[in-house]
Amino acid sequence: MARASAFFVIKPFMTADPDAAPPAGPADRGGIVEPGARVSGPVYVQAGARTESDARVTGPVLVCSCSVITAGALVRDHSVIGPGCRVGFGAEIPRGLLLAHVFMKHPGFVGDAVIGRRVNLGAFFSTTGLRCDRGPVAEPAIEEITVTLDGQRVSTGQTKFGAVLGDETALPPKPCWRPAP
Repeated sequence: MARASAFFVIKPFMTADPDAAPPAGPADRGGIVEPGARVSGPVYVQAGARTESDARVTGPVLVCSCSVITAGALVRDHSVIGPGCRVGFGAEIPRGLLLAHVFMKHPGFVGDAVIGRRVNLGAFFSTTGLRCDRGPVAEPAIEEITVTLDGQRVSTGQTKFGAVLGDETALPPKPCWRPAP
């Protein structure tokens, strides 16, 4: 598989299967999808991973080895749950990338975000991918989100972009992250 030309051009790579086209429905790659789990769309559950009864996963989604999506969790829309992650009751992850050993065991929202390795997210953690500093929020979003890297504005190519959290971060309950002006 080719490499992304820029950090923000990852969506095609998050859903790509290097061996074959994505299936029309749920795909079991050796992982466990318990009876009662609501799984739809192209969803890959790798060996050693588990999606529990009453969890909801709407693809395209990749659940990597040794990860657990518990009852009451919702993972959807181009998300990757990296190896060893725990997604708990009330957690919602749309268009999120959790790298490895991320613990989101309490209610919260990680949308349009990249979460580093060995991160612990406190209860009710939230990322908002929409600009909310200029009056009423419009949906669908039309203004592109930019970030500042090394003092320069860089285009993300996205109209929603929640947060990038570095490795080994522990966040307390109730923080809310949003794109900076």
